[in-house]
Amino acid sequence: MKIKEKSISFLSVILSVLVCVSLFSIPAYANETNELHTAAIGYDYPIKPGTSSWNELTDHTKMIEVSQIPDDTLKKLTTNELIETVLNYPLLMDIYAYDTLQQGIDAVSKTFNGIQELYQREDAPNKLIEKYQQMPVANDAKTVTSKQIFDLSNMEIILRQDEIQKKLNTSETEKLEKEVENKYFQKQSQKNIYGLTAASSYSVMAEKQGISEGTMSSYTVYTPKGTAVQVDKSAEQLSSAEKKAANNYVATNYSSATLLSSATSIYNCHSYAWYSQSTSNPYWMNYPNSYMTDGSYDQSSSPSVGGKVYYSTAGNEHSGVVTSLGRKTGYYVTSKWGQLGLVQHYYTTCPYYVSDSALRYYYR
Repeated sequence: MKIKEKSISFLSVILSVLVCVSLFSIPAYANETNELHTAAIGYDYPIKPGTSSWNELTDHTKMIEVSQIPDDTLKKLTTNELIETVLNYPLLMDIYAYDTLQQGIDAVSKTFNGIQELYQREDAPNKLIEKYQQMPVANDAKTVTSKQIFDLSNMEIILRQDEIQKKLNTSETEKLEKEVENKYFQKQSQKNIYGLTAASSYSVMAEKQGISEGTMSSYTVYTPKGTAVQVDKSAEQLSSAEKKAANNYVATNYSSATLLSSATSIYNCHSYAWYSQSTSNPYWMNYPNSYMTDGSYDQSSSPSVGGKVYYSTAGNEHSGVVTSLGRKTGYYVTSKWGQLGLVQHYYTTCPYYVSDSALRYYYR
C-alpha cells in the first residue's frame, strides 16, 4: 500500500495547523451542556464479538454482513444515535489493520452502511463535533479502556473525511481545529497511553495532503533475483496501552485466529511475507510488486505450504505466508495486520478477504 512522500515533514503539518488555530478567537466549550449523548444509545447489534454466534463466523464477509444496520432502522436513527452506532460497530478497529489510518477508514466505510449513512446526514458535522468535544482524554494508564483510546481516535479520523469536511461552515471548522489542538496537547502529556493515536487527526490530514511522517528513513532490500525494493524504517509508534487494546481486539473479534506476536508499527504484511518472517524485522514495505514480477517467484493457481498469498482487491491489498492446508478445504495463513499484531488465521478470517477470485498464489 502506498505512503506518499514529500519534502515537507509531518511535523510541519501539525505546527502549521496549531499556528492557524491559535489565531482564532474562540470561547471555551468546556462548560457547554452535557445533555447530548446520555440518551443516544443507538442500534443494538444482534450478533456481538465474544458471543458463540460471532465466534462461529470465519469469513470476514459474513462478519460484515451480520453487522449491517437494517435499512428501516438506519433511517430512523437520530444522528446522535447513529454516531454511537458507528462507534460501536464491531469491525471499526479494522481501521488499524491497514498501512495508514486513511486506508483503514476507506476500507471500513466502503463496506459499512452506518458510516455511509453518517456521511449523508447534513447535521453530521455539528453532531460529531459536539460528541468529540465531550470525549475526555484519558490520564490513567491503569484504568484506561480500549474504547476510551480508540473511540477518540476514530472520531478524529471520521471528522477528517471529505464527506464531513465539505459540510463544515467556518464556525464549525474553527471549533473543530481548536478542539483537535486541545486534545492533541493533552494526549502528548500522556505518552504511556497515546502513541499512534496521539495525532490521528493530523496524521489523516497529512496523508490527504501527500505528506509523509518525518520520522521514517528509507532503505533498500533486494528480491531473490536482485531487484531493489525500497522499504522504510521508523521507531515504534504504539504505546503499551494501545498494544494491549489492539491485541484484545484481535483476540475478541477474530477468536478463531491466533495472535502470534503483539501489535507493532515496526513492520507490515508485505515486509513480513516477502522480506523476513522474523518478528525483529525492522522494515515497512509499501510495494511488494517486484517479488511477484521479476521471476523471483512463480505464480500458481492454488496455495502451497511456505508459499505466499496476495490479497489483490484494490484498497485491501495484503500479503501472507501459507502455513498449512485445511483437512478438507481452504488453508491457513500467517500475516501481519497493519498496525495490529502477527496473526495465524484461516484465509478468509482477516480484514482483507473479499473473494477467492481476488487471491494470488506464489511459490519458489
